Amino acid sequence: MVNLKELTPVTETLNAKSNEVNQIIADLNAKLAKLNIGLSATTGAIHFGNWNDALTPIGMDVVSRSRDLFALGYAKINEQWQLGIASYTETQAYENGVPQKDSEGDDETEIGGDLEWTPLLQATRSLRIAALSHVEQLINEIHRLAKSEIETINKARELADKL
Repeated sequence: MVNLKELTPVTETLNAKSNEVNQIIADLNAKLAKLNIGLSATTGAIHFGNWNDALTPIGMDVVSRSRDLFALGYAKINEQWQLGIASYTETQAYENGVPQKDSEGDDETEIGGDLEWTPLLQATRSLRIAALSHVEQLINEIHRLAKSEIETINKARELADKL
């Protein structure tokens, strides 16, 4: 077992690195803000919460279960464009105590509720660290969305010019 004497330098290093994570996020926010992107984008889920079961009134059978999912995103949060964590809920229905399946035999789930945004700098340390490994994916998604919007505008201009 690790004793407190051995744990202390590790936690000190982790806290110092957490401050570095915050600086990285602040730097990314500043660089993205300079681009004046004006597009919201998210990655797929970067973190999954634990499943919570909903039971029948008798409390014997599961009728559904749900969990929170968290994605890295870029959006206007609190009147400022910034990196953030989007949270939403995934629900899975059960029938006779068994998860419902889709046509391919996979567990059927539904995504519901509004996205709830938290600025990345205010997210938990574990979410901030998890988000860092998805920044490149998010930048690629912003690039894809921007190109798609440019294409849509160009097509609309061509159509308007033909009329």
